[in-house]
Amino acid sequence: MDATHVSFEVDNQSAGTISNIGGDQTVQVGDGPSTSRTVGRWTAAAGLAVLLAGVGLLIATIVQTVQSLLPMPPWPEDPYTQYVASTWLPAVILLGAGTVLVRFGRLFASR
Repeated sequence: MDATHVSFEVDNQSAGTISNIGGDQTVQVGDGPSTSRTVGRWTAAAGLAVLLAGVGLLIATIVQTVQSLLPMPPWPEDPYTQYVASTWLPAVILLGAGTVLVRFGRLFASR
């Protein structure tokens, strides 16, 4: 066999892609979690707390609204918006902020 000519013969190739061509494809994993992963986990945890606070406030808003509607006749003449408790806007803001924080936290935690 000639030293300048190396040949590899493969009878059958069943894989769709050969992924180890072009050098070392080994991914080195660090010893500890990265800073972005730690920040991402804390952000996701804070987002979950905000989201749960929003759910709690939304439940309280629903209870207050139902209590204001129970003594009413079946079809009140006034616009329905006056019967909705005033805590609906903070509940929606907390739900939205919690959802966004959880998504950002998961994004950074996956890095």
